[in-house]
Amino acid sequence: MPIDVPVDPKTDPRSDSNRMSRLDLESGRATGSRLLQLGIATILFLFAFSPIGRTLDGESSLMNQFEYWFFDTSGSSAGLMACLAAWAAWRRLPRLLCSQPPYHPVGSGLLFLTCLGVFVWAELNDAPDLLFVSIALWVASLSFYVGGAMGPRTMALPIVILLLALPIPSPLGSEIVWSLQNWSAAGTEFLLRLIGVEVLRSGAQLAHGEVFFLVIEGCSGLRSILTLTILSLIVRELFELSPKRSLRLVFAAPFLAIILNIVRIAVVVLSSEPSDQTLGDEHLGQGLVVLALGASILFVAGHYLARADERTPRHEDTSAAVADTNRLGSKSPIRLCVAMLVVLCLAATFTKPWPAPTYADVSTTDVPMTLAEWSATTLELDYPFLGIVPRGFIALREYQRSTPVDRLGPRPVSILIAADSSRRPRGSPVSTKHRVPGRSWQIEKTKTEYNYVLGREISVSLARSLEQQALVYSWSLHDKGFWQDTLRSFLALERGPFARTRHRVMVRIATIISNEPEAEDHAKQILDRFVHDFREPLRAL
Repeated sequence: MPIDVPVDPKTDPRSDSNRMSRLDLESGRATGSRLLQLGIATILFLFAFSPIGRTLDGESSLMNQFEYWFFDTSGSSAGLMACLAAWAAWRRLPRLLCSQPPYHPVGSGLLFLTCLGVFVWAELNDAPDLLFVSIALWVASLSFYVGGAMGPRTMALPIVILLLALPIPSPLGSEIVWSLQNWSAAGTEFLLRLIGVEVLRSGAQLAHGEVFFLVIEGCSGLRSILTLTILSLIVRELFELSPKRSLRLVFAAPFLAIILNIVRIAVVVLSSEPSDQTLGDEHLGQGLVVLALGASILFVAGHYLARADERTPRHEDTSAAVADTNRLGSKSPIRLCVAMLVVLCLAATFTKPWPAPTYADVSTTDVPMTLAEWSATTLELDYPFLGIVPRGFIALREYQRSTPVDRLGPRPVSILIAADSSRRPRGSPVSTKHRVPGRSWQIEKTKTEYNYVLGREISVSLARSLEQQALVYSWSLHDKGFWQDTLRSFLALERGPFARTRHRVMVRIATIISNEPEAEDHAKQILDRFVHDFREPLRAL
């Protein structure tokens, strides 16, 4: 006959209180283990992707940092973009972890192998910006493992932000910036004339009375377009807009940036004095105001669209997702994450960059100062106008012939020679901007002709300023063409077995077209004679 022995509930292992205590202890240990693994993953991540730090701006000034983040057209704002991507990934992580097994190791493995390949390629070519592609593939691989095809879709926002951190490859970036400079100047001219202000535009320069304003690259609006576009994605995330209204907001952001930039330039032109020597590079405050105004408009628009959105928010079960993260245990991808990062760290340790390309530099001696009846003087370069088009060597000269080519008398010929830099082998000096004779000029029409003296096709352009016309010959050497060079720049094909054997060179010669009859034909004779006399040094570039 069983005997009932009184049991103290405080020591009974079957009691609810003790069972809950054991569960709490196990949960605490699991949480501590996950935190340790997360800390290890963070350290490994920082080690593997530390080269990204080379893309950050080293200026100590806070205002310089702001200018680099929001207005510099050459930088990728790597630190800012990485922080935004991390925020978006952390915000979406609970939704990703709510997905149910089975896992998808095959698809995840293929994505990680692609990630590893891009990582090694970036290391071999010393291209830290390509590591953003590797990080995006790494995030996609982890999310695919946990959530299948829906995983990368859940993490789409951080992946997009990481890809937007990539700088626009040269020469495509130079063409986009130069086009935006001209469009901004044209838009400002239209706005000022619309409100009754007399203004003249020639290329990217605006003239209002005695004020001459050059729309430089920092005023092109490119960085504002990128910043407000990314901000529209963040607003869409915060308000959880439906896809239809999200597209409206995202597509409206670039146009909003362009309009606000035009208004900013118009205000600066109207408020400037002739003594300001206005170039557009001392108006950081106005730029920050424009970004703040654009951000406010996007947030108001997001709030309005959220209220008008009749659909049920897609992520209404966030609280349930957070609750599920407490019982993940073996489902947590942290261990897989650590394993992947260990592989990337080993790849970073044992992968050494290919040597930088080495070839003879272009110098001033390649084209002599005196040849035949021509003699040259060196002209001062207009760096605010030339901007940041990638180049190493650049020279601008004016040649005068002692004996006139035609009956109109001697007329000078200007020549610009720009070559790429060994320090920036991915940057191309080939740009439409280098065809333009100067800041007050614009190209009216261009055609392609074959020049038998040079043995190549050249661009023949008619340029016009407010008071003059000019005939321009331009051509490039040792490049692969616009789109192929753009692809080479993006893929960093400038080291090791893919390095070029010669510098890329952009050449432009120009002469003024006078007002006499058949003046354009006479200008062509002058340029043809110059090309004939300098054919050997021009071919040798």
